[in-house]
Amino acid sequence: MKPIFKPYQIVVVNRNRLPSGICQGGRYSHFGEVMSFPVPPASPGAPVTVMVRRVPGHPGTLEELPIEALSRANRITRVHYARVAGVGQFPVDMLRYDFAAPVNFSIDVVGDPGFERVVTTIDPKHGLDGLWVATAAATRRGGDAFTAARWQSFLWRVLETKTLPIGGNP
Repeated sequence: MKPIFKPYQIVVVNRNRLPSGICQGGRYSHFGEVMSFPVPPASPGAPVTVMVRRVPGHPGTLEELPIEALSRANRITRVHYARVAGVGQFPVDMLRYDFAAPVNFSIDVVGDPGFERVVTTIDPKHGLDGLWVATAAATRRGGDAFTAARWQSFLWRVLETKTLPIGGNP
């Protein structure tokens, strides 16, 4: 089998598991970085998977995803990091709008169909206190990657912390 994706290739990760009321269409996408060749399915009918970094260049965001959730991406050169804090439920739709991914937390859907809700869980290995969560957006250019005024409309504040080149030194 010739692999479609190869390690260190930047891809678009398509998330299609969120309830449609949480973000438009129940899905959002962000850039990721492939870290392995495709892994054959463990059992017949299981999907072919690949290890992907949710945030390109960030080792703490590694996860296994089905290859069907990935698509080719244009050249991406930078990753923008930000910390966000606010009141109420985390605005998952802002991740979709900013084409961003969680860095130090995960987003899970819990509950029965029709009564789902989104829960964000802080990953303790990142050492943040839980009042701030970190997100990252990958772009082809420098400048602002996050829409601060739109985050504010959800009663959340965004503070951009750093921009790093992909594949380069910080």
